[in-house]
Amino acid sequence: MSEIIHQLSKATRFISSPMRVLPNFIIIGAQRSGTTYLYNLLKFHPSVLPAFRKEVHFFDKNYHRGLAWYKAHFPTIIEKIINNSTNSCRTITGEASPYYLFHPHAPERIRDLLPEVKLIALLRNPTDRAFSHYHFAVERQAESRPFLQAIKEEKEMLKKETDKVMNNPHHLSFLHQMHSYLTRGLYAEQLRAWYRLFTKQKIHIILSEDLFEDPQSVLNNLYKFLSISQIDITLSQEKVNKVNYDKMDAVTRKLLTKFYRPFNRDLEKLTGISISWD
Repeated sequence: MSEIIHQLSKATRFISSPMRVLPNFIIIGAQRSGTTYLYNLLKFHPSVLPAFRKEVHFFDKNYHRGLAWYKAHFPTIIEKIINNSTNSCRTITGEASPYYLFHPHAPERIRDLLPEVKLIALLRNPTDRAFSHYHFAVERQAESRPFLQAIKEEKEMLKKETDKVMNNPHHLSFLHQMHSYLTRGLYAEQLRAWYRLFTKQKIHIILSEDLFEDPQSVLNNLYKFLSISQIDITLSQEKVNKVNYDKMDAVTRKLLTKFYRPFNRDLEKLTGISISWD
């Protein structure tokens, strides 16, 4: 019965898509950096009407489904008007699909459909992010290799998969999404693709470490970026999508820290943000 109700709900939302709004903001990544935590905090704001699910993945894996499918995930114009009136505030909506930041076709697709959308990039120490991503894959039985072997073999594998994605815009590559442990942490390289299509004023950078250390300050800056009111929220420091695993050994951490150091400096120059990940 629940599945029938779910399918009816999806059909109803699809039929009513012409009456639904498009997102004002998108959290584009990075994966394993706290995007779910941030999105859940944003949902507490009275101005924010959330999408029907946080990760829509339209601009990476579901683009072929079309605009009506995408709009079906967002509130109706009537819901927006009611919220405006009830809470006496501006109403916005958005989604968070952390594969967007890394997907080569996502920037142009979003620019073409949503040229005025505001983009949020949440960036975590790439060494920690890579290790978390690896264990995320292990937990889902998508990875069986030792960590060092996986990152050693990544470059060659990922080049082949990236070529497939670039040559066929509708190609869905599980390996490109799931086994890109090291490469996902080359943030400056990814952000340049977005800066070519959006002004820096449209892209808000947040460091994950800042979010978990002082979430209210991070939210205050984000509210300003989104042009919604400043409010204090009862915050939970509990992480979501948490994966339990042993700490990285010192030798491996030193190896990855050295690998990422020049890329992190490049990120500092690109964004103007001081980074202490070393």
